[in-house]
Amino acid sequence: MVKPGENRFDYAVAELKKSAGCKVTKEDSLGACSIFELVNPPKGGPPRHIHHREDEWYYVLSSEFLFEVGNVKYTLPVGGSICAPRDIPHVLANVGTTEGRIILMCIPRIRELLRRECKGTHGQDERRRYECDCD
Repeated sequence: MVKPGENRFDYAVAELKKSAGCKVTKEDSLGACSIFELVNPPKGGPPRHIHHREDEWYYVLSSEFLFEVGNVKYTLPVGGSICAPRDIPHVLANVGTTEGRIILMCIPRIRELLRRECKGTHGQDERRRYECDCD
């Protein structure tokens, strides 16, 4: 069980504890996936990036998000979901005026491993290790 605001593991960077709470680990799912609750401020989101070993599925809990998967843009309101397949560049942004929340499921669990290994540094060596590229 994970209570609101809690994580299944401890991040080295305090901001990640608030913005990317891990709710299900690989151990919880027998290696099938990891699940996160992402929190984005208005106009906030990660840079365009690509994963070579994982697919990602997003579900919007609050606010409105603009996703771009490959070269196609999608606007997702609350209740909307989208897949970002491995090897396809993607980016997302909270286009609403309030804090946005998304459920992110990673298959397999590379994001969880990346966060643990990088300990918040997201250095080039760690990105190469997990084949996660950021533009």
